[in-house]
Amino acid sequence: MATPTIHHGAMFDTNELVINMGPQHPSTHGVLRVVLRLDGEKVVDADVVIGYLHRGIEKLSENRNWTQIILLTDRMDYVAAATNNVGYCETVEKLMSIEVPRRARYVRTILCELQRIASHCLWIGTHAMDIGAMTVFLYAFRERELILDLFEEFCGARLTYNSMRIGGLPLDIPPGWDKKVLEFCTIMDGKVGEYEELLTHNRIWLERTKRIGIISGAGGGRARLERPATARLGRPAATCARTNRTPPTTRWSSTCRSAPAGDTYDRYLGPARGVPAVAADHPPGDRRHSRRVRSSARCRA
Repeated sequence: MATPTIHHGAMFDTNELVINMGPQHPSTHGVLRVVLRLDGEKVVDADVVIGYLHRGIEKLSENRNWTQIILLTDRMDYVAAATNNVGYCETVEKLMSIEVPRRARYVRTILCELQRIASHCLWIGTHAMDIGAMTVFLYAFRERELILDLFEEFCGARLTYNSMRIGGLPLDIPPGWDKKVLEFCTIMDGKVGEYEELLTHNRIWLERTKRIGIISGAGGGRARLERPATARLGRPAATCARTNRTPPTTRWSSTCRSAPAGDTYDRYLGPARGVPAVAADHPPGDRRHSRRVRSSARCRA
């Protein structure tokens, strides 16, 4: 008997079944929908639909003043709330020509570096668990809780911090907080070795990360990005010029890092090393801006 012809996309196709998988949240809520075409239990096609993350922040911002918008940026990436707070505040400060005090720049950098490590702990834990390594998830969240303790002591929150203000910070660091940050750095430095012992030379981890997701810059390679990449994706892949040059309202000049070009395994190897130098030499001074604002910018604001 002749094999029946399959008509893809037909409304009453009896040989294939089209179903929705999602919208689901592999990373955050509702970011991914996959339209699957099934032949029995076999997936023969998958149409990935993205774009479900919009939270209406632009519209909400229309009816709020500059300071009220800061808390909305917490929700843009709720495992990098402090980083988004700084990005927004820096934008407004640049528009208004506000000079941020040196001490506030240092504290901002410490907070952002702690946020980066906390975010990486979540990433490495879930990444390893997705591949099949449950223990790393428990280890990584053990250290992440220590970081959240520091954020809670600073601003009273553990997830969405509202931890920055235009021109500086909402409050100074609590007494002894900087010493606790250095103690955490010592703890974290020792724990990274535990992660590496479990993963770096693990045969299954190597098989599932080496030569996977190769990204290159102008020098060729298996895959290239249509647009420049930054941060965690861009630095190991060497696809862009250094983007973490010293910003005007943070203190990242001594924490710039370089990494090799490469694959998923290379992106895993990026260590958490930025906090200690900044925490150790933060200067005294005011946490608020110096109010050197151009009159025209003040009027427009």
